[in-house]
Amino acid sequence: MIEIAKNAHERIRIDRHTYRGEDVVDLRVWVQGDKLDEMIPTRKGITFRADILPEVIHSLQDVLESNGQGQPTAEGKQGDDGADIGGRYGER
Repeated sequence: MIEIAKNAHERIRIDRHTYRGEDVVDLRVWVQGDKLDEMIPTRKGITFRADILPEVIHSLQDVLESNGQGQPTAEGKQGDDGADIGGRYGER
């Protein structure tokens, strides 16, 4: 697990694990609980299949390199269930 400080009260945790037999990556915001050493997950986050991790990393790199100028492309990719999962930011 990797933890990144978001601010004084929140952390972003990145974890790879198995969920219902699937290899997944979870990026989630965690907040401090009632106890000083207790962290609690929030609903703010995303979990996705680990096999698309290279695509996620590449997309994040595109956003980083775009300096805020990236625009969604019209690739219109679809997930396994046929739902539109949106375009990518920046050009490849």
